Amino acid sequence: VNRLEATVRTLRTKSEAAAARQTEAEAILAERARLEGQAKSLELVHVRRYAALELLRTIGLYSPKEIVLTHFTLRPDQPLQLRGTSPNSTFVADLQHALGESPLVTEVNLTGADRASRRGVAGDNLNFTIEARLWTEREEVPRAASIRSRRGEQ
Repeated sequence: VNRLEATVRTLRTKSEAAAARQTEAEAILAERARLEGQAKSLELVHVRRYAALELLRTIGLYSPKEIVLTHFTLRPDQPLQLRGTSPNSTFVADLQHALGESPLVTEVNLTGADRASRRGVAGDNLNFTIEARLWTEREEVPRAASIRSRRGEQ
């Protein structure tokens, strides 16, 4: 009986120690899940922080020199809007294509284009408006390696 009592005490001690280790393991797993959630949020914040810079860099690198941008609007949960003037529609199409190549843009549309007029006389410049739908957190996060120049320039 004494031997069985000692065995029961030993098993009870081991059981209590195992329960304590299991509680610690569950706490560690909960902390891990919390930290993974924070890491994902920080990754989204990091990508959003540099989205405007990346778009401006793309415009600067690939926008034809003949285009003059007069308006740049980037607001949360709204499409990017660019307005400007160009000598002809070819330059606007080049800019639209360059924006479409950015990993931060999912869709680019020319929403308006008309010839500039001065005092009722048709001018030489084309006024245009481009809207671009941006990447959102509902889609996969663009990787930093994919946010770079497509011409090999760094």
